[in-house]
Amino acid sequence: MTPLGGALLGMAVVAVDFRVDGFDLLLDPVGWAVLAVSVGRLADLDGWFTAAASVSWVGALVALPVVTTAEAGASAWVGDLTLLLQSMALFSMCTGMIRHLPADHPGRRWLDPVRWVDLAATVIVYGGGLVGGAAEAGLALPALVAIVVVFVAFVVITWTLREEPPLAGTGLAAPA
Repeated sequence: MTPLGGALLGMAVVAVDFRVDGFDLLLDPVGWAVLAVSVGRLADLDGWFTAAASVSWVGALVALPVVTTAEAGASAWVGDLTLLLQSMALFSMCTGMIRHLPADHPGRRWLDPVRWVDLAATVIVYGGGLVGGAAEAGLALPALVAIVVVFVAFVVITWTLREEPPLAGTGLAAPA
């Protein structure tokens, strides 16, 4: 499996909840670890992939309380933080991919707005939530919808780029 293919698998495990009697069968820490290891395979290519891997390891640690406790409070703050960490990983991965695609590559033209729209929507959801303005202004729901649409676009674009050299993980320089 290519690094980007593995990263998408990890993100899917984190993003999708499949619950039986309150237990998520798709353990988020496992998804975060798959994402971290997969993106980490591209770390020698660009520091943005290192950033995405680091954020993913933080996500794995943050998601542990939900696995080890059934407290609703733990689940709520972890869910909020997970969305923020996913946005950080998405932005880092998009930036890393953009830096290693030719200037005229169609994937590059799509990844740039994807990362910025996701960042803006995340700031609206979290920044507005902190000051109480996003919900009152009616921006929270449209921002959440934008995050979902952007995430789907990211998945489609990344899937099409998963075998593009050097993003396929081929031809990377060996660590010194």
